Amino acid sequence: MNRLKNTKVLIGIIIALVVINIATISFFWLVRPMPFEKNRGDQSDHRVEHFLQKRLDLTKDQSRSFREERHDHFMATKDLVKGIRKDRKRLMKLLAQDPNSAEVEQLISKISSTQLELEWASFKHMQKLRGFCNEAQRPKFDSLVYKIVDRLGHSRERMKKRHRKRH
Repeated sequence: MNRLKNTKVLIGIIIALVVINIATISFFWLVRPMPFEKNRGDQSDHRVEHFLQKRLDLTKDQSRSFREERHDHFMATKDLVKGIRKDRKRLMKLLAQDPNSAEVEQLISKISSTQLELEWASFKHMQKLRGFCNEAQRPKFDSLVYKIVDRLGHSRERMKKRHRKRH
């Protein structure tokens, strides 16, 4: 009798655990957050906008112009960025094959050409943003742009160092 009672208790516990697991999995499946990459753009936009607003003391009209230009630039360069990413993946897939050098050269040239377009678009974008600034704000803008580019370079160097330490 005692053994039958223990078996029923264990079966009840197992059923309860299964129900809890199903509920937990269902919760995470139905209420999952957006993937990091999709969410990152919006957060980044607001951080950059706030940062520039604060550092440059932008007027409301300037903030609106900055926001619109950043949106236009993103829309104009989105396909370039996707193209570079797609071509780089194709290039890396060639590693598993025995590609001829002409095929590799052609793909690298295409990536370089697209990267050149992207760099020009980014430079023109920064010129437009700078054009929204008044005479007092322009030196601050120039300094901020230089610092941002410098930090990006340093963060890439730190990432490379971390990667080398791991491998």
